[in-house]
Amino acid sequence: MKHTDVLSRCPRLLRRWTNKWEVPELANVIAYEWSTRLRRSLGRAYPERNLIRLSVLLQNADYAELFDEVLCHEAAHIAVFHLHGNSVLIHGPEWKELVQIAGFQPRLSQEAELLGTCRDSQGVEYVHTCPICHTTRTSKRPQPNWRCVPCQQSGLDGVLVIQSRPKSMENKDVQ
Repeated sequence: MKHTDVLSRCPRLLRRWTNKWEVPELANVIAYEWSTRLRRSLGRAYPERNLIRLSVLLQNADYAELFDEVLCHEAAHIAVFHLHGNSVLIHGPEWKELVQIAGFQPRLSQEAELLGTCRDSQGVEYVHTCPICHTTRTSKRPQPNWRCVPCQQSGLDGVLVIQSRPKSMENKDVQ
């Protein structure tokens, strides 16, 4: 399913849930958008702004079945804010009740499970190599500020060359 197809379902889903939650006016004010920056969660609600950001990871066909659940999870945060203000816990009983009314189990673990799987499936690590002494270091992300200390101590700039490569199986266990 294409990401535009998924987003086109949002108004219908939001209308269904906000009607069940007895706050139908919210369906018309909640905005939603994709985010490439979400790394630790699949979605994020900004109740004061009536905004839901959804991770682009949900566009992956392997995880599309979680889209409705994540959208509901975040929409419930906005509904709780409109019903109770800031005086309740983020994942408290009020939020749990709304998620259950919408037909989902109130859970948080799917995010950690999915994100762990996605990170592993990306399977990329970054190798930082000194072009002078060939010292290498690896990381999960490029680190352009890293330097080769022995070369710097010798008066050189110590700039490392950064290349990505697939993670090897033994490296997955270490990191």
